[in-house]
Amino acid sequence: MDGAPLRSTLQGRRSVQSQRWRAGRTEGISEQLIDSDARTLYEAGEGRKGKDCSAFIDILTSRSAPHLRKG
Repeated sequence: MDGAPLRSTLQGRRSVQSQRWRAGRTEGISEQLIDSDARTLYEAGEGRKGKDCSAFIDILTSRSAPHLRKG
Protein backbone atom coordinates (compact mmCIF):
# COMPACT_ATOMS: atom_id res chain seq x y z
CA MET A 1 0.00 0.00 0.00
CA ASP A 2 1.48 3.34 -1.01
CA GLY A 3 -0.49 5.60 1.37
CA ALA A 4 -1.76 7.91 -1.39
CA PRO A 5 -5.48 7.54 -0.48
CA LEU A 6 -4.78 8.26 3.19
CA ARG A 7 -2.56 11.24 2.32
CA SER A 8 -5.26 12.62 0.02
CA THR A 9 -7.93 12.23 2.70
CA LEU A 10 -5.80 13.95 5.34
CA GLN A 11 -4.92 16.84 3.01
CA GLY A 12 -8.60 17.31 2.20
CA ARG A 13 -9.54 17.40 5.86
CA ARG A 14 -6.75 19.85 6.66
CA SER A 15 -7.92 22.12 3.84
CA VAL A 16 -11.52 22.12 5.11
CA GLN A 17 -10.38 22.85 8.69
CA SER A 18 -8.16 25.67 7.48
CA GLN A 19 -11.02 27.22 5.49
CA ARG A 20 -13.34 27.05 8.52
CA TRP A 21 -10.69 28.65 10.71
CA ARG A 22 -10.07 31.52 8.27
CA ALA A 23 -13.81 32.08 7.74
CA GLY A 24 -14.23 32.91 11.43
CA ARG A 25 -11.51 35.58 11.49
CA THR A 26 -12.27 39.28 11.20
CA GLU A 27 -10.69 41.07 8.28
CA GLY A 28 -9.16 44.49 8.31
CA ILE A 29 -8.54 46.78 11.27
CA SER A 30 -11.09 48.43 13.53
CA GLU A 31 -9.61 50.91 16.02
CA GLN A 32 -12.66 50.54 18.26
CA LEU A 33 -12.34 46.74 18.27
CA ILE A 34 -8.58 46.98 18.94
CA ASP A 35 -9.24 49.10 22.05
CA SER A 36 -11.94 46.72 23.21
CA ASP A 37 -9.71 43.67 22.67
CA ALA A 38 -6.81 45.30 24.51
CA ARG A 39 -9.04 46.08 27.48
CA THR A 40 -10.48 42.56 27.49
CA LEU A 41 -7.02 40.96 27.40
CA TYR A 42 -5.73 43.25 30.13
CA GLU A 43 -8.68 42.48 32.40
CA ALA A 44 -8.41 38.75 31.67
CA GLY A 45 -4.75 38.53 32.60
CA GLU A 46 -3.38 41.42 34.59
CA GLY A 47 -3.06 41.05 38.34
CA ARG A 48 -4.99 37.81 38.55
CA LYS A 49 -3.90 34.58 40.08
CA GLY A 50 -5.79 32.60 37.44
CA LYS A 51 -5.94 33.88 33.90
CA ASP A 52 -9.09 33.89 31.77
CA CYS A 53 -7.68 31.80 28.93
CA SER A 54 -10.94 31.83 26.99
CA ALA A 55 -10.62 35.59 26.34
CA PHE A 56 -7.11 35.10 24.95
CA ILE A 57 -8.13 32.14 22.80
CA ASP A 58 -11.20 33.91 21.44
CA ILE A 59 -9.37 37.08 20.44
CA LEU A 60 -6.19 35.45 19.13
CA THR A 61 -8.11 32.98 16.96
CA SER A 62 -10.79 35.30 15.61
CA ARG A 63 -8.85 38.44 14.63
CA SER A 64 -6.81 39.04 11.49
CA ALA A 65 -3.02 39.27 11.63
CA PRO A 66 -3.00 43.02 10.81
CA HIS A 67 -5.55 43.61 13.59
CA LEU A 68 -3.41 41.72 16.13
CA ARG A 69 -0.24 43.55 15.07
CA LYS A 70 -1.89 46.97 15.34
CA GLY A 71 -2.96 46.43 18.95
